[in-house]
Amino acid sequence: FGEPATVLALAEPSQPYLQAMWRYARGEALARGGDIAGLKREAALVRRDAGLLKDLGNYAGQMAQATGLAALVLEGRAAMLERRYKAAFGLFRKAAELEETKFTDITDPPMWWYPPRRDLALALLASGDAKGAALASFDLRATAQQKRVRDQIEALGLSGTQYAADRIIEIEKALSHERLAIEKQCAAASSQTARGLPGGSLRRRVLV
Repeated sequence: FGEPATVLALAEPSQPYLQAMWRYARGEALARGGDIAGLKREAALVRRDAGLLKDLGNYAGQMAQATGLAALVLEGRAAMLERRYKAAFGLFRKAAELEETKFTDITDPPMWWYPPRRDLALALLASGDAKGAALASFDLRATAQQKRVRDQIEALGLSGTQYAADRIIEIEKALSHERLAIEKQCAAASSQTARGLPGGSLRRRVLV
């Protein structure tokens, strides 16, 4: 997006789906400016049901879900600005689940412009759950890494081969070991905090 003032100056489009995304863009711009009331107003107006998007044919249902995703993200932004971090976590979790399960057939470019799980991790961190934030951040990166491996296998025409099976097992094992290492680091950081020692390395892991 451009500068908030530039986004807010954009004229409202005539097509229903574009109107929804226009509302979403306005909401993001208002969030950047800290205008919670304006943000909530746009969040309440962004959703479209499939009936209003019938001109999109077979994609009407999926595009309606995309407007629901946009609304969840904006509602999460408002909750973060109001310091309602647990509520924000719930909203971003719903957004992440929607983005990760309903748009898997639209990948190049992806249906949604960024992974909402990133915001989920930030909401957890803001609420004081550093372990949950670190693991959510890792899961986001792990999902992307697994997808890259599968895409590479498919691009090489090796799907269904023993090489493909071995490569997938290899990457899953490596990620499992890394996740375990993060859990151990979380436990160590928690122990340090309990003893009054700084545990900043865990926060840095989330923010990387």
